[in-house]
Amino acid sequence: MTLRGIDDPQLQAVSEGSTINVSADGCLIEGFEVSNSSGWLQAGIRVTSDNNIIRKNVVKDNEMGIFLNESNGNVLTNLDARTGGTGILLMRSSN
Repeated sequence: MTLRGIDDPQLQAVSEGSTINVSADGCLIEGFEVSNSSGWLQAGIRVTSDNNIIRKNVVKDNEMGIFLNESNGNVLTNLDARTGGTGILLMRSSN
């Protein structure tokens, strides 16, 4: 699945939780400004699957910018993780 933002659309979490959850393998997430996630182990972009590409996104004002949990073989490029708590966190993830 491809989720591609045109002209950098802004996605904001409205209440506690992640803004984008990626649970399917082989996805592309590109071209978004992602903000306002909150809560335990939640993130602007939360990945719990394998072999995804996360690129050209701005993640800001999140408790955790990008969180990869039990997620392998992902590619993260051209990201801007700023303001907030942790920028990028890998937990039980590799490659």
